[in-house]
Amino acid sequence: MKTNIVYVKFGYNREYPYINNQFDLKVGDKVYVNGKCKDQIGTVIEVINQFKASIKHYKYVVQKINFDFHGKFTKCEEFFVSVGEDALPYEQVFSWIKGPSLEEEPGENEFLVCGNGYEIDLNDFDVENCELTKYKNLEDEYCFIKTIEVEFITVKNSVGKAFVYNDDEYSIVEFKIDMKTKKMSNIFCDCLSARLCFDIEAVAIAIITAIKKGVLTDDENFTIIESELFEKIIEEKDLAILI
Repeated sequence: MKTNIVYVKFGYNREYPYINNQFDLKVGDKVYVNGKCKDQIGTVIEVINQFKASIKHYKYVVQKINFDFHGKFTKCEEFFVSVGEDALPYEQVFSWIKGPSLEEEPGENEFLVCGNGYEIDLNDFDVENCELTKYKNLEDEYCFIKTIEVEFITVKNSVGKAFVYNDDEYSIVEFKIDMKTKKMSNIFCDCLSARLCFDIEAVAIAIITAIKKGVLTDDENFTIIESELFEKIIEEKDLAILI
């Protein structure tokens, strides 16, 4: 890969040069960098191939963001849903929200896993009557769960991962799902609660709502994306939304 210097723009009137030695970049590409703008998506506005630069003065491009995707997305309440082989990989959608983890503390990404995970029968969820039946069965708790922001859920070959915001903290929910029986199993969440937590239930509610609305079928591949996130992404692609 040829090394170059790229100028990257962030928001209004903020552009900085970065060393790129990992990616084939062109003007218009979206990237993450390290340094003070590491949590922001930037746009490449210039690529320079002839230069002499002191490395100590530069930060680096650390990820190129892939906005390419296909398939039919259908509006379902606060989400857009795609079903079938075009379901998006978790890593791709995750990059639309967060950049790669840099300079982590030792042990920060280490997890202690015990047991086979929780199980949920989606048939037990009475979404229309605001009841979680055998799980919580309290309307106020249901309404609280609905305030949790499920950013996206993606399932490939019945194996799913979801990204969830709850009180300014984010968590990742992992699970398996049998769409024929509507049962979730091997469910784990990496939030601070070791119980069957509200984050897990929020993910289950998003899935069962799409099932109840007839948007999800028995297909073992699907993607559910929060509306604001999806609309932000398709602004970059000039696509029509199916409602």
